Amino acid sequence: MKKLIFFLTAISFVLSLNGQDKVVDNSTIKGKWMTGYQCWFNTPEDGKNMNWGHYGAHGKEPAADTLTVDMWPYLAELDKKDLQIVPTLHHADGTNAYAYSSHNENAIDMHFRWMQEYDIDGAYFQYFIGTMMNKESPHYKAKISIIEKISAAAKKYGRVWAFNFDPAGRKPGTDICTPLFEEWKRLVDSGVTKDSSYLHHNGLPVVHIWSMLNKGDPWTATTPEVAHQILDFFEAEGPYQAFVVCGVISFWRNATEPEWVNLANRIKCFVPWNTGHAVEKNGVKSAGMFHWQGDIDKTEELGAIWMPTIHPGFTWKNMNRWRKDGETNIPRRAGEYYWEQLYELNKLGATDTVFLAMFDEVDEGTAIMKVDPNPPVDAHFVGTDGMPADWWLQLIREARRINRTGEEFPKTIPLKP
Repeated sequence: MKKLIFFLTAISFVLSLNGQDKVVDNSTIKGKWMTGYQCWFNTPEDGKNMNWGHYGAHGKEPAADTLTVDMWPYLAELDKKDLQIVPTLHHADGTNAYAYSSHNENAIDMHFRWMQEYDIDGAYFQYFIGTMMNKESPHYKAKISIIEKISAAAKKYGRVWAFNFDPAGRKPGTDICTPLFEEWKRLVDSGVTKDSSYLHHNGLPVVHIWSMLNKGDPWTATTPEVAHQILDFFEAEGPYQAFVVCGVISFWRNATEPEWVNLANRIKCFVPWNTGHAVEKNGVKSAGMFHWQGDIDKTEELGAIWMPTIHPGFTWKNMNRWRKDGETNIPRRAGEYYWEQLYELNKLGATDTVFLAMFDEVDEGTAIMKVDPNPPVDAHFVGTDGMPADWWLQLIREARRINRTGEEFPKTIPLKP
């Protein structure tokens, strides 16, 4: 009996050390390691009329010439009843590949369980502003149908979550404010931001918005004028007031024109999008981290929060095969690429509040969730460099464990696969 009690006590200690036994505090973004959650994959049988959305181009059945993902999700922990067979894709042993739908509550439940198990505090649920512009579209209806499932899974596993609005793909001059403001009012009125798992800061619900300082980015409609309108709306006292976490370009401090400087001076939380930015030396690519110290200094000067983005690598060959840069590839290097960023954050003393790109983004090869080490063989896929399916999740958990214990952070990965 004493041995059993000792064993259970030891397990409890380990879980406590990893932060896994606690319900994450939803009152502040400080101290949180949050991940981006696209939750946008469809299968023909999920009832959302999106066919193979985000697996194949324009919803087509995924095959060598239609695939839009570069990695294949690891699905061994889901029952076959929660999956759909992919007739055109096979594993090396000849068995068919299977795919999951983001609308399956068991898949969402599994993802938030992984977040708990690997010490990720929660997720920013990606919500494209373009989707809000047609309330009758299957894209919009599919998106809002997920909210309740995310909330339930977050509560079940003691995680937090918040909305992440993205204007990507909206051309300059497009009115993104009206649909954004209308949708936020609808969401607040529905009571979702009062949920016990919804993330708050300074007493206000958190809303994360990308491209708020995006000088030089031709893919969004967010000008300084539009960004100020967005901040005016969310900062106005009343029922729709929120704390805005602002996604900005990596080199946001290079924008010296008065209109951009004025905008930067107003932002309270910066999340520079570092994904895809790499520096090559002797044929080896590492993440571009040389501007991090300057970012820290500037945000301290502004009295703002700096939330660094770290990413495991990048690839979008299948999604962008038609572009000249369709071959863009930043190898994961069996996790070394990721660990270098974790090491640098520790060296800079900047491990308090972190954005982990991205949880399920297999489209651009930035997924940190479990991915199949042995993906289908019928098309181009990126594997895991011989590492386990959960390797990048393991790295996150180990980094946080080391941070909590105060141990010296090792320059190379201390884990063995």
